[in-house]
Amino acid sequence: MRKKYTILIICLTIFLVLVYILNNPSINDNNFNEENNNDQETAKVKNDVNLIENLNLEAENRKLKEEIDLLQSDLFEYKKALISPESNDIALYYESLNPLYKKVTDNKIILLVRNETDDGYRLTISSKEKVLFDNLPDLKNSEIINYTGANGFYSGLIEGNEVNTVTVKENEKSYEAKIVNFTDNISFWYTIYEHKLKSTKDTPDKMKIEAYDKNGNIIWEKSFDGNLGR
Repeated sequence: MRKKYTILIICLTIFLVLVYILNNPSINDNNFNEENNNDQETAKVKNDVNLIENLNLEAENRKLKEEIDLLQSDLFEYKKALISPESNDIALYYESLNPLYKKVTDNKIILLVRNETDDGYRLTISSKEKVLFDNLPDLKNSEIINYTGANGFYSGLIEGNEVNTVTVKENEKSYEAKIVNFTDNISFWYTIYEHKLKSTKDTPDKMKIEAYDKNGNIIWEKSFDGNLGR
């Protein structure tokens, strides 16, 4: 009998404790708040660590970019020294070839040479940021102008003096080309502009190249789709 009373007292005690806990939500709230505070503190520490890592990574990237810019600048100065205005030496680009046209400025080097296969010309335009080149095919019979290029760099040859202006149109934008005479009867033209490369899923740019005479009349034009992808 005493054993039954003991069990009853224990059960009653447990019941009273549970009732007390349920009727005092502050106990549960305190436990919850403590766990929540711990989670917030852990998240804050993680965020601080991530912030420090990102700042360190950004600093390393800035330093690396500065080093790359310095190397590019040094390399460009080396090119300028090798291809001096007083010399025809262009061994940096083409061994044993003499340039048909050469211009060296503080920010740009322009070289035009005959291809080794003697079936056209090679135009190279170099700056501190990049080196661009196009292979210009010879003009065919009765051609007064031709073109080659893609992705913001177009060039070509012009025969005679009938062509006064060349423009490259990409969609609604128009870019006037530079025309340079390098022989008595032949000139080359080129234009360079900022171009955003599109993926193969995009609609290609609508391209048009137009040549004008000195009166502003179109005497030659070519329309085509721009490149997609690399």
